[in-house]
Amino acid sequence: MININNILTADRILLECNINSKKRALEMLSKLLTEHLEEVSAKTVLSDFVEREKLGSTALGHSTALPHIRIPNLEKPVAAFLQLHEPIEFDNDQNMVKFLFGLIVPEDYDEAHLHLLSQVAEFFHQENFREAIAKTQTPEEALQLFDHETISK
Repeated sequence: MININNILTADRILLECNINSKKRALEMLSKLLTEHLEEVSAKTVLSDFVEREKLGSTALGHSTALPHIRIPNLEKPVAAFLQLHEPIEFDNDQNMVKFLFGLIVPEDYDEAHLHLLSQVAEFFHQENFREAIAKTQTPEEALQLFDHETISK
């Protein structure tokens, strides 16, 4: 089982971002996710995110979106988190999104991929978690909130 804190680091968390479109948000996630990776480029991740969104929006409700894709030749899952200063429209249903949790996983991570998606969705379905993450002042504080021991289930 993979813990979120094993794939998300403080340097891949941005808080109070002034981003005003879905495209810009996906671009920023792509850059954060690939900054220290040699296996894949931000351009490839962005393109794959856009293609994934065409299949169906990754907006979860509760002001949250979970863009996620599988990447060939990726060694391990990688995550990034954006907290936006102002919510943005994320899909045609006018879901407004303030929190974006981006996830890229190796192509063969079938069950682990689903577990990670479920784990992240569980965090953001909890009102106390959303309120707490909205108040964080530093990436380190946000990272601590993703520790499963700090969240009531």
